Amino acid sequence: MAERHPPTPHWYLLALATAPEYCGQGLAGRLLEEMLARCDRESQTIALETSQESNLAFYQQFGFTVTDELLIDVGVKSWLMCREAGSL
Repeated sequence: MAERHPPTPHWYLLALATAPEYCGQGLAGRLLEEMLARCDRESQTIALETSQESNLAFYQQFGFTVTDELLIDVGVKSWLMCREAGSL
């Protein structure tokens, strides 16, 4: 999958999760906003991968776009998403 990442130096969001008892409180969004603000200040692109289609809309609201779709296994997809600095 690394060959599908942006060719320029970039940040990579490995994981973003919320404990079930805290879901729906906006915590993941606030954490992501802090990270994206730093990416913007440093003019850095950020990339991530998700295998949950339900995550696409969440990340798109923060300026991420799907740059690649990969079929990992029968019926299992993964999406590569990227966000350029200042794209929100």
